[in-house]
Amino acid sequence: MRGSRKIEYSIKLADPGAHLLEAELRLGGTTPDGQLLSLPSWIRGSYLVRDFARGVVELSVEIDGRTERGRKIDKST
Repeated sequence: MRGSRKIEYSIKLADPGAHLLEAELRLGGTTPDGQLLSLPSWIRGSYLVRDFARGVVELSVEIDGRTERGRKIDKST
């Protein structure tokens, strides 16, 4: 399959009392230009615009054993 990418993820409760989750996403077939991740700003059946990305506390990226901080581009990306 041309252009296919392997995606694996795991989600665990980091701090149930604080309602914090830890999510890990592994991408295969990445490009050297970088990857864009985005969260939706809506849910089916609702006309309200949501801000799900505001709940992201920290984003780090590991590339070839190096850890770097991810950066926010806009409200949901």
